[in-house]
Formats: sequence, C-alpha cells, structure tokens
Amino acid sequence: MGTTSIEDLRLYHYTTVESFANILKTRVLWASHIGYLNDTSEQSLIPELIRKRIKARLQNPECPNRKTLEKVDTFVSSPISKDVFVVSFSKDGGDRLSQWRGYSGSAGVSIGFNPSELEKRCNTFTTENYKHPTDGIGAILREVKYIKATGDKHSDVEIDSTLDFHIAVAEMESPLTPSETFNRELSYTSCDLKDAAFGEELESRIVILDFSGDSNLLFRTRKSLLAPYREFSLGTQLWPLISKVTIGPSPHKEETTKAIKRMIGDDRIEVVESLIPYRDW
Repeated sequence: MGTTSIEDLRLYHYTTVESFANILKTRVLWASHIGYLNDTSEQSLIPELIRKRIKARLQNPECPNRKTLEKVDTFVSSPISKDVFVVSFSKDGGDRLSQWRGYSGSAGVSIGFNPSELEKRCNTFTTENYKHPTDGIGAILREVKYIKATGDKHSDVEIDSTLDFHIAVAEMESPLTPSETFNRELSYTSCDLKDAAFGEELESRIVILDFSGDSNLLFRTRKSLLAPYREFSLGTQLWPLISKVTIGPSPHKEETTKAIKRMIGDDRIEVVESLIPYRDW
C-alpha cells in the first residue's frame, strides 16, 4: 500500500494577493454567508431531494415510521432560517486553472492549510463562542460530497442515508424543540452535499452555524452583492497551520513571489510558483 503525502492532505484556499496580505495582517479568514455564494442551490438542493424521498416512501402502504416521516415532512417543508457561513478550501493540489480564473483576479495565491490544525482552530472557535445550544456560534470542518440533482444510484444512496439520519434526529431528546433540532442538523447537512456540477473543486469547508441572534455581522461587497460574513480567527502562529503558498499566474510572478516570501517571514512555509502557463493580461 502507498503512503499518503502531506501534499495529498493539504486543503487550499484560493484568493487574491491583496486578500492574502490582509489575512497575514489580521490573522483571520472571512466566512461568507451561504446564501451569497456562487452555487445558487446552496441550502435548497438537499431539502428538495429529501422531500422527494419522503413522498416516495409515504406512497408505500407498508411504510415504516410513517408518523415520524410525516412529522419530518412538516419540518423540511419549512425554509431553513439559520445563519450559516462558510470558508471554502480545495483538495486539488493548489494549482488548478479553473480556481485561478475564478478566485485569484490578476494575481492570486492558494494557501495550503493543514486540516488537523484547521480542526483545532474550529474547536477553539466553538469553545470561545458557543454559550448554549440555543445561543452561540459553532464551527466545524466538513468535506463536501457531490450529488446529481436529477438523481442516480450514488445520489439516491446519499439522500436515503441523509433522510435516515434526520429521522433519528427527529426522535432525539434535546433542549430544543424537535423542529429546531431538525432545522439545525439540516443546515449542517445541506452544507455537506452540493450539485455535481461543482465536483472538480474537491471542496472542504469550515461551516459556521450561528444561533447567537446578535447584530455583530460584518459586510463586504462581492461582485454585485453586499454579502454578510463572520471572521474566523487563525490564531497568532501561521505555521504549522499554513505550510505552503502557491503563487498564481500573474504578469509579475517572480517579483510577487519574492515579496510574499518576505511578507510571510517564515522559512518553514514553502512558497512556490504555479506551473500553469496561463495569461489573461
């Protein structure tokens, strides 16, 4: 059996050089509200597919758990109202042309993160912000799975598994109401499954579920949108959380590489140039 290299495990966050400089300065990532991302089916695809599976099961005269299924159907028919924020990463090696085109602008970088260190940061974030099941903010690192909205064998298995999980959730004891418990878990699950059209991104994401109800949101312009976001702290030490930075295609790649090495100021963090011969200037 072969061994898994560090390169196979890293999660890459693509961004502009300007944004990277701000990340180094502030030691935070911006987690965007899920309703403002480039996938317009976020948070709606999974509820729609679950409703279809419930309908199919209820048509069976010998359907087990019929009462629970009917209850779950009323829960899932209500729109998800929780505030969910995400930071996206890709397990693609940090040098993919479509990502440079989509996220780097005229000059960008991909930041290679250690997933185990990211999980530690999520745990710290949750400890600092999660006060009570009905009042707090929690973060978790999740790997995205891809399914076809039109359905296939793999997608049906994923949706059935998701539905069975939520049937169990609906019967759990909790300080929340059954509807609130279900809604919360569905918010998380809906972040895990995306349309297969986005499959090449090989995405993992930090998911921040916000139950605080406070008004401390931040806002930024994102193309034609004014998008809410929350800050996710990276802590004071970049290494070993960040172990590699790849400089994307740009008209001044050599100069950018030298400047970024000096800006990082840590020889333990590898800085390399993209191998893709792409130019849009």
